[in-house]
Formats: sequence, C-alpha cells, structure tokens
Amino acid sequence: MISKAENRAIDSVGGGATFIKPKPVIEGLTQSLEVDLDRLGSDSLSAVIRGAGLSHGDLVYSNWLGVDPEGVPFDLVREVTLVQDPDNVVLQIDNRTVTNASGGYAFLSYQVNDVTAPESMRQFCYVGVRGPGRLPVVQVLQSHGLKINKDELQQHAHVVTAAYQAIQDGDQVH
Repeated sequence: MISKAENRAIDSVGGGATFIKPKPVIEGLTQSLEVDLDRLGSDSLSAVIRGAGLSHGDLVYSNWLGVDPEGVPFDLVREVTLVQDPDNVVLQIDNRTVTNASGGYAFLSYQVNDVTAPESMRQFCYVGVRGPGRLPVVQVLQSHGLKINKDELQQHAHVVTAAYQAIQDGDQVH
C-alpha cells in the first residue's frame, strides 16, 4: 500500500509555513488499515519512509503511539534509525509493543535529527484484524412512526437497506 498523502506546507502555530514530512507506510496493512497479527507472527512491524527528503546519516526518531481496547498505552517513542538509503528508510517496531495493543489502534510518525523537530504526518492503523461490521438496519417504505399498518399496504411492502461493505450484485435479503 503506497501513501497517497500530499506533502504540502501547512500553517504552523507561529504563522509561518512548515513542510510536513509524509507519513510512514506500514507494510502489510489490510485495506481496512489493520495490522494482521497472525501474519506478523513474531516479526517486528516494518514501516517505510519515502519521499521525505532525507539524507544519508540523518537520524529518524520513530513514534509508535498504541493503545489497547481498555485504553492502556503501549508506546514506543524516539526509537532511532540511522538513514543508510535516503530513498527507502525502514523503521522497525518491536513485536511485543505492537501485539500488546491487540484489539486497539495506533499512530506511527517520525521526526528527523531532533526530537523537537516537527513530527511527520501520522499513519493510523488498527492493531489486529477486526470482525465484520454490522449490517445496516432495513427500512420498510410504507411504515410511519415506527409502525407498519398492514391495512394500508396494497400488495407488497418495499423493504430497503443501505449498501453495506461486502454488498455484491445478486445478494438477497430474506
């Protein structure tokens, strides 16, 4: 998955424009922005930084801010990576830090050469594959005030539902 984020100047608190570095790209994220812990296994989580204008010898401080479903933080901040290949900087997030936040979510960002430097854009992810979402509520067009008056129906009631994530042509509602 390649980040499509725009790298643009934004207004900083002081009023001047600041260049925001692009967000890191977490390898293996699902389309729903999930870290698949089964697929990760015991490996560290990898993320790649590209297009950030880094130089050989720069220091990248990664910031993983994770939280489990109860709100317990599992953070790993200011982990240092020495830039060897400025076009392909790989960050490693310790497996235990990631898996401890299972069922929760996290943000990953970085700073360059100084922990007080502006933070990059943040990559959001869910930690673990989430279950399927709930289906939308069906609605009967001939209803009013949460009631269906069968005497007012002609031949058929029209039942509709909003599109759902996995909807496919030919699905039937029973």
